[in-house]
Amino acid sequence: MARKREFDEDEALEKALEVFHRQGFAATSMQDLVDAMGIGRGSLYETFGSKEELFARALRRYAERSLDGMLACLLAADDPVRGIADLLGKVVDNHAANRDRSGCMVVNTIVELAPQDPAFADTFRSVWSRLEGALEAALARAQAQGRIPADRSPKALARFLVGTIQGLAVRGKYDPDREGLADVADTALAALA
Repeated sequence: MARKREFDEDEALEKALEVFHRQGFAATSMQDLVDAMGIGRGSLYETFGSKEELFARALRRYAERSLDGMLACLLAADDPVRGIADLLGKVVDNHAANRDRSGCMVVNTIVELAPQDPAFADTFRSVWSRLEGALEAALARAQAQGRIPADRSPKALARFLVGTIQGLAVRGKYDPDREGLADVADTALAALA
């Protein structure tokens, strides 16, 4: 008969996410995870499988949460350009407030693992494609309203904005200065016109 789990799986996953976000995959040891999660190694393996499986679950959670927040900005605004501005403002706020310079876990992992692990590259492609698609739809609406010139490609602009968001994440790791981050976001918005 299996023993009853004596810990909250969701809470343990959240603690693992925090460690992986702060340290990255390679620099995080199993002991780091056991200590942070407050569970034994056996429970960790039984519940989450390997370190790789635990990391993949934590990364998916982080990516979905981040993506949901960005999509909410786009959907909450009646004006699609305002929604894009709100999204970029939220990205700036997040990185300016992140004084430990942990950055974006998705971008960190792309740099750390995607070149060696095609499975991670596929996960990221999916996340970024969803954001790109939402931005493209918002830009097409803005174009239909005459807010963006008719000769501009919503797809190309959406790709540019995703690249800007990724660049803000990188800049936020080495210089979380709000003014510098805001300059990048403001310039990206000006490029839409």
